[in-house]
Formats: sequence, C-alpha cells, structure tokens
Amino acid sequence: MTTRLQPGDCLIYRPSGWIGRLIALKTWSPYSHVEMAIRQGKTIAAREEGVNYYDTRWDHLGMVVRPPSTFNIMDALDWFDDNACGQKYDLWGLFRFFTVGKPSLDKQFCSELLKRAYRAGGVPIFNGQDADLVPPGWFATMAGGYGFTTVWTDR
Repeated sequence: MTTRLQPGDCLIYRPSGWIGRLIALKTWSPYSHVEMAIRQGKTIAAREEGVNYYDTRWDHLGMVVRPPSTFNIMDALDWFDDNACGQKYDLWGLFRFFTVGKPSLDKQFCSELLKRAYRAGGVPIFNGQDADLVPPGWFATMAGGYGFTTVWTDR
C-alpha cells in the first residue's frame, strides 16, 4: 500500500476507539477519521496530540481517495504551516456534529483540517459547507463530486 500513496491522497479510517465509534454512529458512516499523505510515510493530521505532521497510520485504514490533478500540495502545505500546524485537537468541536457549540479558530479536528487544506491547495471541496460540520465520512462518499477518485478500499 505504501508505494501507491501519492502526496495529497486522503486516508480515510474506520473507528478505533469510543470517540471514533461515536463519530461514525452520529454521522451514519463507517468512517471516523481522515489524514492527508504528504510524502512517503508522513501525513498531516489532527490527532488527540494536536494538529501536526505524523507518521502514516495503517491500522483501521478503510479507503484512500486521490484529489484531482489540479490540487497543489505545496499551497496546501504552506497554508498548513502558516495556519494549522501546532494547533490543539478540537475535541469539543466534534460536538458541532451534534449541533452544540461554536466554531473554533485555534483548534481543529481531522475533517475540518482536511477541508481547509484541500481548499488551500485549489480544490473547492464541500464548497459552501462550514468546515466544522464536515464529517470524515464525506471524504468517502461525496469527494468524488469534487474530482477525487478512489484508489484503494478494504472492501
């Protein structure tokens, strides 16, 4: 699988803990987490430790979708470095899925982060949707409408 990943690929994960199961249940999706591949063995992600560069996770990987060729990974990473890297994980922001709470500008969760990063790279994914309300499963079910293609699935 590692040789097939390209910079910009969206890695979509199945739930692995109680928070993931809660997200999947609330959003009626088998998926609960997303990360973006940036180079061999590295991703950008919002994990419990915070928003940062991480080693690629392979456990619970359920799908990989690739952005359209117009996606500019360097613009996305410039945005990430300038605006997101180092922020805290927005655990409380997840409650916006339950229509509770306000948007946070200094913390992010996974799908919120990736929506903004792909947009910074030139792909208007989920255009018109509040980033705080985009669930991870949308990357599996709706990203195709924005030019993403499925390159791998565990099914």
